[in-house]
Amino acid sequence: MSENLNSEVGGEACQSIEAGVERGAAALGIGVSAAKERFDHAQEYLEDGLDYARMARQTLADFVTRQPLLTIGGAFLIGYLAARMLRRVSSS
Repeated sequence: MSENLNSEVGGEACQSIEAGVERGAAALGIGVSAAKERFDHAQEYLEDGLDYARMARQTLADFVTRQPLLTIGGAFLIGYLAARMLRRVSSS
C-alpha cells in the first residue's frame, strides 16, 4: 500500500515539476527542452552538493567516534570564543 502511495505522490510531484518547467520556460522565452536541460543541470548540481554533505557528515562522525575528548574540547573552545564575541558585540 505504501509503495502505491509513494508512486502516486511521486507521479504527482513529477507532473507538478514538469508544469512548473513549462511555465518557467514560457516566462523566460526559451524552449521547453532548454528549460528541462537547465532543470536537469540544476538537479545534478544539487545531488552533487548533497553527496558532498553526506561525505562530510560521515567524515565528521568518524572523527568524533575516534577522538571524543578532542571533539568535546573543540566544542568547548568554540563555545567559549562565541560567547566572548557575543559579549563584545552586545556591550558596544
